[in-house]
Amino acid sequence: MIRYEAQPTSLLHTNSFQTFYPSVLGYLKVEVPVNLQRFTEAVEKMSKVFPQIFCRYELSDNYFYPVTETAATIIHQLDSEESPFTFPLDFLKKPQLEIFLRTKKDFQEIFFLESHIVADGAGLKLVMACILAFYNNPDTSFGKNHQDLNEVVAHVPKDFLNEAKRQDTTGITLDLPFPETSESAFYAVQHVALDELQFAHLHEATKKNNLTLNDVMLTSFMRILAKYNPEAAKIPLACPTDTRQFLPKSLKHELHIGNFTARYNPQPEISYKESFLASGKKVHDEMKFLKDHYQFLQSTLTIIENYQTQTLLQLREDAKKNYHMRSISYTNMSQLSSQQFSLKENTILEAYTSGAFRKTPMFQVCFSSFSGRLNLVANVIGDDKQQQFAKELLQEIKNELLTL
Repeated sequence: MIRYEAQPTSLLHTNSFQTFYPSVLGYLKVEVPVNLQRFTEAVEKMSKVFPQIFCRYELSDNYFYPVTETAATIIHQLDSEESPFTFPLDFLKKPQLEIFLRTKKDFQEIFFLESHIVADGAGLKLVMACILAFYNNPDTSFGKNHQDLNEVVAHVPKDFLNEAKRQDTTGITLDLPFPETSESAFYAVQHVALDELQFAHLHEATKKNNLTLNDVMLTSFMRILAKYNPEAAKIPLACPTDTRQFLPKSLKHELHIGNFTARYNPQPEISYKESFLASGKKVHDEMKFLKDHYQFLQSTLTIIENYQTQTLLQLREDAKKNYHMRSISYTNMSQLSSQQFSLKENTILEAYTSGAFRKTPMFQVCFSSFSGRLNLVANVIGDDKQQQFAKELLQEIKNELLTL
């Protein structure tokens, strides 16, 4: 029987089914509808590179098993007002990727809903980029996909890891005051953006103050959390990082689709009463300390090292200790490059990625940039008032960025 072994880090995303479904979302808005046959053929070619997208996931052995052989099974055409988010995802019985095409009067939308068990947000970006490349040129070749996590951890210093220990759970609870109503909840994506001029100014101010873009995005969210949690002595957030950056130079040009994300656990003392720059410098110092000591290893090293010797039950229990699923979370999904995200005889008007849908009062903000704009996205399960509050939260975070 054909099957594909999942990575040790796939286990990190199987502990959260009761809290939220482990998925990642990709979104493209294109000027004219794609050619359906050409697009279907591109997805077929992608399945040869990354066959797991046509597979179900088996919890009992951490393997993927094929459930379809045709791309048409996972490509769904929607009416102009139909929502892709009412489609029932089931990564234990159905494929790890579902794609939805929704055509409006002046544009078409393409939604990619992928299992976080099979790949992280950066992995989804690679899947999307490869499909677009196959669409533009069917003869494109990507070679073998590499999933060996030891290629990363073997090249990362571990000598000083104990000097930067950060507990994944702190005892500090962060809350956001979502309104409580009894109306029916629904799935919706909330989205605001910094336009080209605003994002350019943010870039300039970031460099001027010796900060990174990740510093200021993290700071903007932490300040909003400090505003609504004034009694919190610290603002503990998980800060995911793409460990593909630690691959040796000889391997970076190769394809790495999978779960390569680990996370830092910054816990700076942030006050909403202080200036944005004062908060930003605290975040910068904390992140620099954690990066200098490769603290992200704390979240994944144990499960990678023990994968060959422990049972899946033991590994999942260890994962709960070192990779706690946060009800309030942050993700920097970085840039969707215009070079990779382009369509032949078409124009991509908008593109972003985000995480799983979370039922209020849980909340996740996902940052990503495309074509000179910075996108802030939250996938929300809530009623009208809760959806509106989520949108207002994104606007508050954006306003914090603009103060710099």
